[in-house]
Amino acid sequence: MRLLEDSRGARYRQNVAPPDARNPIELPSRGLIDMHNHLLPGIDDGCNHVDESLACVRELIQAGYAGAVCTPHGGPRLAPLNTPQRISEVLAVLRSAIEAEGLHFPLLPGCELSLTPDLLAWVQEQGVQALGVEGDARARRGGAVLFDYWGSAWTKDCDAFLDYLLGLELTPVLAHPERMNIHDGWLSLLARLGERGVRLQGNLRPLVGKDGLLAQYRAEQLLDLDRYEYMALDAHHLGCLPLRLEGARRLRAGWGRKRSKQLLETAPRRLLALGQSLAGASDPTRAS
Repeated sequence: MRLLEDSRGARYRQNVAPPDARNPIELPSRGLIDMHNHLLPGIDDGCNHVDESLACVRELIQAGYAGAVCTPHGGPRLAPLNTPQRISEVLAVLRSAIEAEGLHFPLLPGCELSLTPDLLAWVQEQGVQALGVEGDARARRGGAVLFDYWGSAWTKDCDAFLDYLLGLELTPVLAHPERMNIHDGWLSLLARLGERGVRLQGNLRPLVGKDGLLAQYRAEQLLDLDRYEYMALDAHHLGCLPLRLEGARRLRAGWGRKRSKQLLETAPRRLLALGQSLAGASDPTRAS
């Protein structure tokens, strides 16, 4: 794990306090909230080390962001080590580093699960990391779970995963549907998923046109149809932030300040409330 090899990361790690689900981190009542990013250092294809994470945090603060939910990749194929426990441990290191630098930028745990045929068995064994929930969310009966899907067709395995989450009273959130590889029946599929209770999270960068014309068209279409629950940066490192922040400006310019505030401030807080209201629940136990 690259984080542990970084001297500054090791120094911050010495002052880490264990996460306490009974005393959750509170987000400011105002300001932008990013719900999808790869800020956690050395845990996936995002920031490599603590210094890079801190540079991103400073840039986000400058852009008007008041906090974020960290969503590293998770799943048996892409990131099998990123369990709720590991995410909490690395998040604690970054929180300590932010505090040591004198910055105020609350971070909450999350994960971007990669939906593959073997994901269901993996989460049954390793646990479910919900947005804003410390630890395994399964026993809490509430919260939102972010996942992405890159297959060319929706399969029974996908529905089985949704059945599992919905059975636990967890709300599925499909990340960047505008970038999906499904072409025939794409919009109909999203409508069917919506009927099942799946929320949609859009990425901001497609609004700039850097993910191709199809992704840009789809993102604009979903905005016009008011299908997105919220939108997010999906930033991986400092160099990719400018285009994503430009996407936020395009959102405000094209769909208005009121809509922008809804998608970047109000809706994220509302969705996080699904899990944070359960902060006093007992620690989760393994479910089979």
